[in-house]
Amino acid sequence: MYKYIMVFNQVYSDLLVKLPASLINETWIHLTSWKHNPLSEIETSEINPIVKSFLKHEVNRYQKRLMCQK
Repeated sequence: MYKYIMVFNQVYSDLLVKLPASLINETWIHLTSWKHNPLSEIETSEINPIVKSFLKHEVNRYQKRLMCQK
């Protein structure tokens, strides 16, 4: 089993605090294991517009899910 070393850049901390740890882990795995053009762990841990965009997308999805549960 491959061990993922999750180290998102601190620039994204404002987005990461809005997600539970399980979704942060899933996001990391998703970004580094895309079928076409996956990001390396280094690319994922650096400032990257793809990472920022995907994190924003995940935060929006998560918040919408929380609103629907209420």
